[in-house]
Amino acid sequence: MGSPARGSGPQREFFKIGEVAKALNTTPSAIRFYQARFFPHIRPSKSRTDRNVYSRRDVQVLKLILMFRREQGLSVRDARERLHDLLVKHQGDPFAIEAELRTLSGQQDTALAKAPGSDAATPAGQGELPLDAPGGLGLDDGLREPAPPLTGPDLVSRVRALEREVEELRRALEARQREADEARRVAEERASRLREAERERQRALLQLWGLRVRIRQAVEEMLLDGSEEGPGKDG
Repeated sequence: MGSPARGSGPQREFFKIGEVAKALNTTPSAIRFYQARFFPHIRPSKSRTDRNVYSRRDVQVLKLILMFRREQGLSVRDARERLHDLLVKHQGDPFAIEAELRTLSGQQDTALAKAPGSDAATPAGQGELPLDAPGGLGLDDGLREPAPPLTGPDLVSRVRALEREVEELRRALEARQREADEARRVAEERASRLREAERERQRALLQLWGLRVRIRQAVEEMLLDGSEEGPGKDG
């Protein structure tokens, strides 16, 4: 488990999440998981493009966390407590913690090599807790470590389950679409009836206006006839 690659120029102080994941032989999703679970010990900064970038100290803390998980088999809760205790002991210096752990590990390896029956010791790498192992996490905030990739029958079963979920969602969407179409049809019918009623109102108003015009004309004619008959009677 190494540090981010260094070029021949000045040492970089910050690294992208993909670079950190590659250097630590893990995944970006795992880094985000540990970033949330081990806050505030891992606190990335923001780049000019508003993306998380990790300092050398952040990378070293992640390296220690993976060491606790992979080499010592600690749960996330225990690894968090151990990291906190060691940071307090070493005044917040994660690089000093690794040096102490490597020294202790070397001493233990020497003692095991000298012990009787050491040839039957567990080969290196066996018994390690994989990064994505779900056991012993004791999660209490809804976060989940990345699940191991599915293979063989498990993958086929998962794909079929997803296909069923997609089919159920498709049917639900079609039902909602039918409901929406029916609601739109009803709304259009109501709008059509309202438009027809408005046209009827306009026709009624026109008829009323015409009736008033005819009444006024009839009154004017009556008044005109009366005025014409009046002088003849006086003579």
